[in-house]
Amino acid sequence: MSDRLQRSLRATFLGLAVNVALSAAKFLAGILGNSQALIADAVESLADIFSSIIVWRGLVVAETPPTRTIPTVTARPNPSPPPLFPACCCWPPP
Repeated sequence: MSDRLQRSLRATFLGLAVNVALSAAKFLAGILGNSQALIADAVESLADIFSSIIVWRGLVVAETPPTRTIPTVTARPNPSPPPLFPACCCWPPP
């Protein structure tokens, strides 16, 4: 495992841990304080946790060495799949 991958994974896991702690704290504060806004913010913070998991997986896939059947150029996933990109930019509809 390269040094660059180790540093990237360390930063990703640190961000993941911070997001989990913040989401739990917001949810607990929302329950104890009877605040729907804090509960909603905690649920929204779950999206940050999900994106950290996607980043972690992307780092691992990007570091995978090429094989004989899959050369270096096609071994990397497309960073923005065309069918999903417009849907993410245009949602929710106006």
